Amino acid sequence: MKLEHVRVDRLRSVLHAELPGIGQFNVAIGKNNSGKSTLLSAIQTFFLCLSEGEVVDLKPHLGKTIDFTSRDTTLPIEIELRFSINLAERDGLLRSIALEAPQLKNAVDGLDPNLLLSVTLSIVNSPSRFAYVSKLAFVAAAAEQSERIILKVSAASAAELYTKADSLQRSK
Repeated sequence: MKLEHVRVDRLRSVLHAELPGIGQFNVAIGKNNSGKSTLLSAIQTFFLCLSEGEVVDLKPHLGKTIDFTSRDTTLPIEIELRFSINLAERDGLLRSIALEAPQLKNAVDGLDPNLLLSVTLSIVNSPSRFAYVSKLAFVAAAAEQSERIILKVSAASAAELYTKADSLQRSK
């Protein structure tokens, strides 16, 4: 799996930023306070939130009021990473999806092997601070083609997932 594209919305001083065409070696150059560290922190947070393999992270690294652009917590911070995956990884992922959610089998059958895997992490501060996978999709490298959404979680569903995950965590 190789990181190809990063999109960050509403994080600190970054209202919207995209890093397309990420290569094997990248250098971030810019003036102080231009958002370089914010973008790196977003990528780190993405991987930290998903490192346990859960859809909901009850204690994300980011998400304090100060982390939201203009301290506006009404909209979530969004971090989207797109990955190119080789055929073996793609086939394994599609098998897992079909086993875990058989109703999605038709949605993933026949997907173009050149599509990128897009995962969007949303971080909210209400009712409590938590992060969740809000969208999983396959997208073309060229933006003009539509995405094939595999999973999309609404804010209301995310709040319910948070409540259940928090309750489960407390009972442990």
